[in-house]
Amino acid sequence: MNAEEQLEQMLKIAALPRRPSYTPGEVCALFNISKMQFWRMTERYSKNPMNGKPMEPWTMSTIRLQSQKRVLFTELVSFITRNESFNRVCELKDDFVKEIN
Repeated sequence: MNAEEQLEQMLKIAALPRRPSYTPGEVCALFNISKMQFWRMTERYSKNPMNGKPMEPWTMSTIRLQSQKRVLFTELVSFITRNESFNRVCELKDDFVKEIN
């Protein structure tokens, strides 16, 4: 299952329709995070000037729509993809360290 399909399943479980963007409360419900964690994730977001990717994979970009923060559907898909890749790399590093010891 790719990241977009995974997000579609998460939306279905949360009884949310597919839309171009989501509110902070909806994102918190989708990822089972607190509002404080959401604000940390969005406030810490910054792009790497060398490759345009987020400096930290656990952060998330937002847009402003009528003075409200929103997260684009495409950013949610990217977030899932980034974190799955990041987690796989960390697991590989952990396995490598265990083999050395």
